[in-house]
Amino acid sequence: MIKWSPFWTDEVKIENGGRYPLLLNRFHDHMEDYLIKGIVSTTDRLRYISYCCWAIGDIEYTMNCDKYYEFEEAFRIRESALAVGTYLLKPKTLVGNYSIYGTQVMKYMVDYEEKEYNCSFKLLPSQPLGAFGQYYKGTVQNWGLIYVDEKGIIRLTEFGKELYEIMVENYSNFEYYLFYKGKQVVPGKVLKNWAKANEYDNITDVYHKAERDFYKNVLFHLEDKKVVDKRRDSLTIYLECIMECNKREISFDETVLRNILYYKRIQSKNGIIQIELSSCLDETAFYWMMYETQVYFRWWISEYFCFFLKRLSGSANGLMLDEVVSDVSMEIFNNKTEEILKMGIDYYSLTFNELESCVNKVNFPDKWFLEDVLSDIAIENISHLYANLLMIMALLHYKYKEINEDDRYSMVRMRLIDDYWFEEFFRDIDSIKDYTVPDLLKFLLDRYAIQKHDKAMYAKNDLRRCWFTKSGERYQFQADSRSIWRPAKHKIICNFLFDMKLVTIKEGDTVIASEGKVLYKQLKEKIYYE
Repeated sequence: MIKWSPFWTDEVKIENGGRYPLLLNRFHDHMEDYLIKGIVSTTDRLRYISYCCWAIGDIEYTMNCDKYYEFEEAFRIRESALAVGTYLLKPKTLVGNYSIYGTQVMKYMVDYEEKEYNCSFKLLPSQPLGAFGQYYKGTVQNWGLIYVDEKGIIRLTEFGKELYEIMVENYSNFEYYLFYKGKQVVPGKVLKNWAKANEYDNITDVYHKAERDFYKNVLFHLEDKKVVDKRRDSLTIYLECIMECNKREISFDETVLRNILYYKRIQSKNGIIQIELSSCLDETAFYWMMYETQVYFRWWISEYFCFFLKRLSGSANGLMLDEVVSDVSMEIFNNKTEEILKMGIDYYSLTFNELESCVNKVNFPDKWFLEDVLSDIAIENISHLYANLLMIMALLHYKYKEINEDDRYSMVRMRLIDDYWFEEFFRDIDSIKDYTVPDLLKFLLDRYAIQKHDKAMYAKNDLRRCWFTKSGERYQFQADSRSIWRPAKHKIICNFLFDMKLVTIKEGDTVIASEGKVLYKQLKEKIYYE
């Protein structure tokens, strides 16, 4: 088995200690490695993978590099040739923005096609292997298409060579391939035509079915009935959800998907519709429900932490914990809670147990999508945040009681025991159920934000990398933070489904394509036996 070594495939860390001050990301990271293995936020389009595998194969077959620097230069020339042509072409795509790598470098050197270009330059100043090294290499290696030999030179696996042969056939009539591949100086017109041959969206045309079928095999494990990860199931869930939306004339998007996974329901013009995914996908859907529960927990704890930092930033001398939570307006807290729960009582004086009882009295269907509604409301001030935060925690406790006795939940709890996720809060629930709102807010901030921040600093082995410091009993601001909403690579997954022509875009909506229907039928009959 080829050894996989990780490469940076996410945003780089910032100087003050990283993007994740509380390490709330780790649960999601580990779940994604199981649910959508090898799909990361920066590996944008399948065609770029195809091109890079062709470039690696072309170097291997035509140059037989013996030293790493020789490979590096040869790869750079081929990747930069595509980049220059793409910069000249400025192509469009049906799925969002077209990623053109190296624009900061090329804007000073690439202007018009009626001249020659030297393609021996770095696309990204800090990465010798350009966009491939920065964004794609880890995924391509994870998928088993490449390996690194004892000299550090990247080689194609037997699997990767299959893709290389497909691309050679695709390229066989293009001028760049025939006369200029590997050459430093290439005419602009040749490069522009080469970019046309490699446009992201043309992978979906009639000439590139072999390329699409290759990726279907990779991403859906079509040659293996039993696999250790859940990527195939997750992508099949996408196909089912898209078909359910198409059938009901509902636009498919990430919110709709999330509601199906969390509530097993979608909203339509005719009301709320219950959605039952195929029984063969039940286990994976359950893990996605846990993932979505963490989305809400992570978001609201992070938002509380951000408001805490904002309060500290406005005080030159820092603040004590009591001072941070003392500025709540009971009137605003009660009004914002009443807007949701519809009971004219003094919510601020309630214990958490009593507040939870009020939340649980909300009748269905009003209770469906309530977490989503609360998370979508623009927060006006800290008192508004407090109100929504505690209602969310009550709703999540309801969800927790629904799922925590399941054996699948126990499996995740056992495997991710060291991660910070909603399980930790609900283990403490009995000890805090009699806390009133002020005490509960103080406890939440101290236990689930401040202490977690300190623990994260120790985990990073660098006590200087922090968002706040403490002097005596006073907390002092160091850096801002930003909450991250559902990092589940939804856009990347949709891009891949489009690239494989499993879905298409019609009038802005995602629609199942004929190849998607064929693959879905194949999966049900040959993999899932339904």
